[in-house]
Amino acid sequence: MRYRLLIFLMLLISGTDTVFGQASSLLGSEEGPLTIAWETVEGAEAYRVEIRRDGSVFIDTETEAAELRLNLSPGTYEYRISVVDPFGNQAAETAWLPLTVQRARTPYFRVVNPATAWEGNEIIELTVEVIGISDNLKFRLEKGESSLTLVIRRTGSGGVLTISTGGLEPGEWNVRAVAPSGLDFVHPDALTIRPTRPPEISGLEESRYQAGGLMPITIDGVSFDEEMSVAFRGSEGSLEVVTIDVTDGGRAVVYVNLEGADAGSYDLIAANPAGDETVLANAVTIELPVDERPPKKQPRFELQVGWAPMILFIPVPNSYMFSVATFETALTFHTGWTKPFVNGLGVEARFLGGVTNTYNESDDPTVFNPIFKADISAYWRPPVRGKAAPVLILGFGNTWSGYAALFGLENLLHMRFGLAVDFSTFSSMTRIGLNADLGFTTDETLLMVSLMFRRGFRL
Repeated sequence: MRYRLLIFLMLLISGTDTVFGQASSLLGSEEGPLTIAWETVEGAEAYRVEIRRDGSVFIDTETEAAELRLNLSPGTYEYRISVVDPFGNQAAETAWLPLTVQRARTPYFRVVNPATAWEGNEIIELTVEVIGISDNLKFRLEKGESSLTLVIRRTGSGGVLTISTGGLEPGEWNVRAVAPSGLDFVHPDALTIRPTRPPEISGLEESRYQAGGLMPITIDGVSFDEEMSVAFRGSEGSLEVVTIDVTDGGRAVVYVNLEGADAGSYDLIAANPAGDETVLANAVTIELPVDERPPKKQPRFELQVGWAPMILFIPVPNSYMFSVATFETALTFHTGWTKPFVNGLGVEARFLGGVTNTYNESDDPTVFNPIFKADISAYWRPPVRGKAAPVLILGFGNTWSGYAALFGLENLLHMRFGLAVDFSTFSSMTRIGLNADLGFTTDETLLMVSLMFRRGFRL
């Protein structure tokens, strides 16, 4: 039988100095950084691989696979591959083929003259000096995911890289050298393309900042020039820009002095030396720290509606009146005074209505009686910086009770004492609190306690 043997050599050389830098190779080892591979031959039972150096064969082995992994020190060798048929005979073989093993080294180099160019179609030449190996190096120009193969004109141990800047996006470009072993080395910022277009802003990492101190503001986008100018302007004025750090043409960190800055929204204005301005409206919002925010402006009028369950303690042993179906509404008017303490004063008119159920030993618990209250009170609610404000209430009014009318008490004069907390914004509020009313008769004093749970609107 005649075999046709097609041999393809593939060298995979590791860059580990401990393998290729040793004084002698691990001869005969089938594990290493070098692999020779060939095309499979139909009908072959195995393959015989021989490797010699200076005429002496030092590796003679058989393998069923169409490849063999070796560990050889740098030098010049010869190898031969034979086909072994199913009967153990050597059916065909190649001639002795040369094999050169080189030490894998990192292709160190430097760019002698890093260049800067304006965006556009321009020819740039970069001179490179290679340290160590210089043969068969491949050079590329890279920026992020973008890559461009460079042509080198050899000059001694280095050369000149020719670059056409047409189509290159602005920013810092790196030069990478790749050796045949796969090892590479990168020279950063070998070429800087400065934009002639205005900067394009995609957004800010943060848009809300508190006033006070030096604050970094990070801006993302494209076409940022190293001399880009940045300003922040609002209706209250401008923010003080201390310094700008542009990296890779797509990110800028702007350090802004926010000490004493006014609260409000500010537009971002960015411009390149060779381009027009770019404006991002309301890009930054400055807020005053919580402990420096001005007190909330007191509303002049409020309308409040809420639920007011109550209990009345009547002067009969083991007797009281209780109501859950009681509701109230209130109208408030704030004085508008500005001096301390008196700036919290206001007036409230309250109206309450519901039904009560009397609990004692003689009355029928299924009988319900109406009850109504009307009173006017002064209140004190100080201006606050947060949402919660205390409320103190003192007033007087009249109570009409269907149960009291059974005893000839048509109207009861009462004094009102209230304590509450308002949780408010500039347009709405919620009040939670407690009222204690003292009703006066000719003989007795009645205690009436009610809950305040209100929602209101502020004008």
